[in-house]
Amino acid sequence: MSTRQGPLPPGLDRAASLGSRTVRDSFRISTDRQKRKSENQLPAVLDQPSPAANGTTPRPASATQSGKLKPAASIKEQPPAKIEQAPSVSRGSAVLTGVPSRRVPLSRSNSLAAAAAAGVNDAASRPAPRVARFGSAPLSCLVPLAPPLAGAAPTALPAETAAHLVALAGGDAAARCAAAAHVRGVLCSEAHRGAGGVQALLDAKALEPLVRVVKAGPQAARLDAVWALTNIAASPVFRHAEDLADEPGCLESLVALVNNGRQRPGFSQSAGRTASGRPASGTGAGAAATAVGPQPPEVVEQAVWALGNVAGAQHPDHKQQALADQVLEAGALKAVLGVMAAEADAGAGRAAGGGGGGGPLVLRTATWCLQNLGKHKREKEMVDAIPLVTRLLQEAGDVEVLTCCAWVLAYLGSNEDNKSHLKQALPALPRLVQWVREASSSLATPSLFSLGTMCTGYMKALDYSQEVVEAGGVPAMLSFLKTASVSAKRDMVKEALFALSNVAGANNATVKAMLDAGVFPDVIALLRASAGDEEIVTECLYVLTNPWDPLVGIEVPTAQGLLDAGILQELSSLLVPTAPPERLGLVLKGLADGLKRGQQLMTHAANMMLLEHGREGMAELPPPKNPIVELYVSLGTVKAIESFNAHPDEDVATRANGIMSVLQFFMT
Repeated sequence: MSTRQGPLPPGLDRAASLGSRTVRDSFRISTDRQKRKSENQLPAVLDQPSPAANGTTPRPASATQSGKLKPAASIKEQPPAKIEQAPSVSRGSAVLTGVPSRRVPLSRSNSLAAAAAAGVNDAASRPAPRVARFGSAPLSCLVPLAPPLAGAAPTALPAETAAHLVALAGGDAAARCAAAAHVRGVLCSEAHRGAGGVQALLDAKALEPLVRVVKAGPQAARLDAVWALTNIAASPVFRHAEDLADEPGCLESLVALVNNGRQRPGFSQSAGRTASGRPASGTGAGAAATAVGPQPPEVVEQAVWALGNVAGAQHPDHKQQALADQVLEAGALKAVLGVMAAEADAGAGRAAGGGGGGGPLVLRTATWCLQNLGKHKREKEMVDAIPLVTRLLQEAGDVEVLTCCAWVLAYLGSNEDNKSHLKQALPALPRLVQWVREASSSLATPSLFSLGTMCTGYMKALDYSQEVVEAGGVPAMLSFLKTASVSAKRDMVKEALFALSNVAGANNATVKAMLDAGVFPDVIALLRASAGDEEIVTECLYVLTNPWDPLVGIEVPTAQGLLDAGILQELSSLLVPTAPPERLGLVLKGLADGLKRGQQLMTHAANMMLLEHGREGMAELPPPKNPIVELYVSLGTVKAIESFNAHPDEDVATRANGIMSVLQFFMT
């Protein structure tokens, strides 16, 4: 990260290079992009590296959490509980030095606390982490319900529970079936659901016999046993899920049920392989430790649900999915991808008039589990999911499945190491753009996250921002921004601006698309309306300042369009001495880059005069002037910038001093 520079002594030459990005995390701008400079560079004094504004911090997005429990009545008809962590799509910002401010993704790990502190409740637009469900309706991670009851002290178990636990450990088949059903009923009852009931069963040593039933118990008892494990993992107390994950053979036996579920008729035996045909990664040593026969869909769905709960359990201190590693080591990723691929194939067969598969509930639960695994930072394994997720985004019709797949794509795109793998997801762009345009849809937010993280990627042969623009992403993002602004959904506004800012920092074609869509007038209007919200103001400034950067390489018509859009006039109006230094740093950077575009316009005007009048005729005409310098003089921008030469913030003073040196060069 580059250091801050103070004002240089008079007469000392400044560096002519554009400098390197001041970035966080591991993002690197490609060598090819670093070498691409403005066609018409100004004197060395103009091209000095702009110092990075201080105090850059990651900006978390809103987030939520999920889980599920069941009542006692109608035990055989009620699905169990699930935990789902909040979307932790990464993003952030850094004030850049001499290059477009395409922000490096940063961690959103504190987003839940930030959302709670701000009173933000946008759970309707994203999967909710703890969704209690007491009926037999299919899983819905999109409809937030009341969280499960949480008690610190264990509750008293029914008198017959101890006898049932003894039977569960070693009774005959009928007794073990009755015992498993009893334990499941306890965890579903009003009196024992939540942390208190789970703690009481753990104190009674219920885990070991439940796992024994899952491994080698009667088939009729297996569903109830897995159901009970699912609700134990759904406890709001992290230690309960941790105890389950640490129970010997528990995770491996659940993975084995999922794997063996694919052996029943109607499942494709090729499931669980990547697009290249190799087995998906994450095959833990114990994944096949349990020799059980083919499993019915309800058992497979229940086992996947349990794995998803464990993977989504968040450590209360570290705010991380501390158990996801264990779930992946048990081979869950390969198993879940196998179920998803098999169900996708079976769904295609059902659409063609065939049969097979477990139905939409199994696929919905599997994609939800994959979403919880996708939040964990094991990208080398998770990238194997991209081809299948892309296929489902193109073919699936279930909104829950599509939503979870969009979140998975957003999580994977938030890591710079995965950018090359995102090429596989490009076929899904048209649908993502369509859902962003339908801003009221539950798919809009995860789709926007996916586009936003994709726009941070740049490779020598592929600029993802260009791909997003060609798919119609700019009008869709603008539509999303307008809808979010009208409905006062602040976090959605921030995400739309974030995505647009990276499109604005891509290339001439993307900036032209933003001009054609009318993005900049709307962003200016939003900037004026958000004067008291510094985060929104900062996001707007990134959108307005990025296009001017020399490395974006805008052409003359585009530069003229930006000038006509009134962006520099708006930036000039923000030169208020009492403004935060971070804001002033962005504004001054935009104004400095505008001067460079003014040089481009001046050179173009001179070339046109030369073509029209020739050298002799041109000598008789007044020389062309830098239109940006004239604009700054007329607006009083020059005097305002000059007043910042003595600003108490060193970075602001340095930027102002550099701009004044350039202005003096043109004005003398």
